[in-house]
Amino acid sequence: MKGIFLSLITSICFLNAVDAQSTATATPQQKVKELVAKMSAACNLKPEQAEKISKAYLDYYTKHDALKKQKDILDKSSYDDRSDAMKKTRDAVVKSTLTATQYKQWASAKEKQKKEAKKDKQEE
Repeated sequence: MKGIFLSLITSICFLNAVDAQSTATATPQQKVKELVAKMSAACNLKPEQAEKISKAYLDYYTKHDALKKQKDILDKSSYDDRSDAMKKTRDAVVKSTLTATQYKQWASAKEKQKKEAKKDKQEE
């Protein structure tokens, strides 16, 4: 079971590294679709969980893309505050939607992904 889980996480991290370039130009809907697929694989989401998380992330990505367009006219503090507020809202929905076990699995998968991305960046 651990072997399957580790293989799954490794696959997710690999796919994330490969897709990192395309995600920068992806639409909010594409980003949500990729993220929910990864989250479903890591956490075995139920359809209703996937729907709630999709809505939360779509709202986040849409608003964050709009905020990025205002980055030049906002001061850094205001931009950061708004961005942080959006993340907190999104993360609250995710945490309340997932079970405690699923949330731990997702946090672990994200942490591993960050480490892999950092390692890949250092190798460049």
